[in-house]
Amino acid sequence: MAASDPSSGSGSSTVKADEPTVATPALATPAVADDAGVLWTASSRSSASPAAVNNAPSGFGTVRQNIDERPKPDYSIHATSPVPYAVAALTALIAAIGVVRWAVEDVGSRSTAGFTDTWWTAITVFITQTQDYSVIGTDRVRLWWAFAGLVVAGLAVVLWVRRIGQNARADVGVFGSLLVLAAVPAWFTLPLTIAPSASAESVSVERLRFTLALVLLLGQGLFARWAFTHKVWRAGRLPMEQVAYVLWLPLLAAGTWFYGASLWTSISIDEHGHGHSKWRPTAAIARTELWTVRGTGLAVFVLVVVVTVRQHLGVRADRALAKEWSLT
Repeated sequence: MAASDPSSGSGSSTVKADEPTVATPALATPAVADDAGVLWTASSRSSASPAAVNNAPSGFGTVRQNIDERPKPDYSIHATSPVPYAVAALTALIAAIGVVRWAVEDVGSRSTAGFTDTWWTAITVFITQTQDYSVIGTDRVRLWWAFAGLVVAGLAVVLWVRRIGQNARADVGVFGSLLVLAAVPAWFTLPLTIAPSASAESVSVERLRFTLALVLLLGQGLFARWAFTHKVWRAGRLPMEQVAYVLWLPLLAAGTWFYGASLWTSISIDEHGHGHSKWRPTAAIARTELWTVRGTGLAVFVLVVVVTVRQHLGVRADRALAKEWSLT
């Protein structure tokens, strides 16, 4: 058999007629069996569908982990423990209680330059919603210290609850300081506490005060406090969210009954005392409204503490799980 000329420039190799042709064996492709017993090679991978390739074993004999199978964390990836915020807020609250009790003590020599009785009542009821401390015989300068303590404690609580809201996942409902400020303070008390005394105002002014108070109560209860309590409940991943209605609905009902009766009475009776009202704000209604405010406030405080503990443990569990997956 004639050999081709190497100088012809065809680039083909020359094979002598006397030499036997030796076939070069192809590189062996390792075949790996999956759980179903199917052997996978490089050629079969190239011709298979993407879904089948994702489920196929790798060349090292390990099962490929699908990123979609990674567990979703319970809290935000940027979540941090709210316990330090809780400790700071509780410390500020304890300090504020001590400063307020010190400020309202009777003193022999006192300064009268400071808060008036009206403004002090408005501040304490608005922030604490628990007790109207009497300032008769007190040093009014001390009240400035008490006011500063209440403001610091209030801001610390806002930052605490804000941290809880920021730890929640986006699909659960993230919230911040604005919702806390709109829901927690008793905005509906301001029209009543900062107004002049009843003996110095007309019936029309009294009607306006109760009207504003009732509107603020309905707005804060139906929107701000409803959203706040349910978002805090979901932020702690607590079951039975329907229980959260107990944290704001009784307050709305008792407050509406009290302020509604007060408004109806002021409308039914004129400035000369003529008229009759079948729906009067009795002492029992007033006590019910007061203790409902205190009870729901205490219940919300307990909820925030429980959610703080749950988030602290949950964030630790999320970090441990993320670390475990990063090592696989």
